[in-house]
Amino acid sequence: MQTYQEFFNVWNNKPCEVSDPTNKEQCMDLAYAWVDAREIPRDTIAHLYAYQVYSQPVENTYIHFYRIPNLAHTIPKQGDLIVWNYTFNGAAGHIGVCQSADLNKLQVFEQNDPLLSDCHVKEYNYNNILGWLRPVNLAQTDCQPFKDQISALQAKINNARNALS
Repeated sequence: MQTYQEFFNVWNNKPCEVSDPTNKEQCMDLAYAWVDAREIPRDTIAHLYAYQVYSQPVENTYIHFYRIPNLAHTIPKQGDLIVWNYTFNGAAGHIGVCQSADLNKLQVFEQNDPLLSDCHVKEYNYNNILGWLRPVNLAQTDCQPFKDQISALQAKINNARNALS
């Protein structure tokens, strides 16, 4: 299992293609490479568009990630998958791996923003970010403040699913 730094060292300033060679070097390729490096099944984030990774989680997503919303008091940690909404970069959204963050900005390891760019670190503000997925296997101890919030969101999703059944 690779650390963030090991992963960064492998991919920085290089193109990443691990998923669909007919649609080369997309932001999702780097996200898939990150879950591979963390030994997380790809189906936890497998969607057509990047924004769906956060907005349409599957049951397996909840097993391998803490799903943390973008709120005024939440800050992503190194290794979190940052997910932008569908209006960012057209209609697909965007996804990258957090390198560092504070309340005002974050440094994200990504590719294909700008279009056709290799893997690199880029600074963003929190506009258009839906939230982030924190791999459970990062074994970070600071997730406790989010557990009640995450459980409440999971309960709402389950209630909505049951209402539709």
